[in-house]
Amino acid sequence: MLPIGTSPIWPKTNSDNRPQGTLRTYLKDFRVFERRSEELTGEGEHLYIQIQKTNVTTTIVQSALARHFEVPVMDVSFAGLKDKRSIATQWFSVRLPKKTDSLNNEIGIEGCSVLYKGWHHKKLRRGNLDGNDFEIVVRNVEGPLPKRLKHFADQGFPNYFGPQRFGNNGNNISQAADWIESGKPRVSRFRRSVFISTLRSALFNDVLGERIRDHSWNTAIAGDLLTDGSPTGPLWGRGRPKTEAHALDIELRVMSRRSNFCDALEWVGLSQQRRSLVEKCLNFHFIPKNGDICFKFSLRKGSYANVALSELFDLTEKKE
Repeated sequence: MLPIGTSPIWPKTNSDNRPQGTLRTYLKDFRVFERRSEELTGEGEHLYIQIQKTNVTTTIVQSALARHFEVPVMDVSFAGLKDKRSIATQWFSVRLPKKTDSLNNEIGIEGCSVLYKGWHHKKLRRGNLDGNDFEIVVRNVEGPLPKRLKHFADQGFPNYFGPQRFGNNGNNISQAADWIESGKPRVSRFRRSVFISTLRSALFNDVLGERIRDHSWNTAIAGDLLTDGSPTGPLWGRGRPKTEAHALDIELRVMSRRSNFCDALEWVGLSQQRRSLVEKCLNFHFIPKNGDICFKFSLRKGSYANVALSELFDLTEKKE
């Protein structure tokens, strides 16, 4: 078992008297359900398929659907990656111009089943979901329960990109850095996408970590750009930051440490965007039971359940 986020490590809001716990001791301990409110039209050339997968990666399901329907992998879309070691319900779409549906309840992969199918007039794109619902059990909790647990949903947590964005032991960061150092040679579309998202995410987490050290991660400071009343951080790209004054000084100071990351993101042609530094758990409930704690909550798209819980506990994650 490995401590969550062993590499890299960004600061937490509270480093004192943190109880310990274990995540994903069993597959059933981590359940996630993808929420979409958009209704299917019942017509069109895109077959939407809701699948429940257990201990299988999203990309393996994508490849299996491509083989089944005999289409290129690029014609199979999904809204977001879901962790392998979990029971996850998510949507896929398959472009089928001839509109043939030969899929039964199984897709030929152990641990996967089809829950629902329907036709729609457009493909499923990344981020095309409302959010995710979680049911998570933290086991073997040692130490006093966090005092802030009852008010955690109201206080919010730092909206870090999760460790899964950076690969095992942060390997995606080192590989992206090597790609930059070697002159950004041509790589597969998938690898290029991984490098870009890794670089952007690391820079954002660097800024958020600096704001935590500055005790301003959830408080507006001079020059901040706010979203829903909360300060934001940069998703780096071309153009000037939209912050000013003290907020801009922090961002530029952080970016100067990874100027090669910034240059690469500008080189690929991305435009600057913003992401909230603060996220909140919705419909947050917890039940302590025999040394374990069962959590139920929802998050908006793009936020990470293990990041939320790691603000409360020093978590160790069970690996296969």
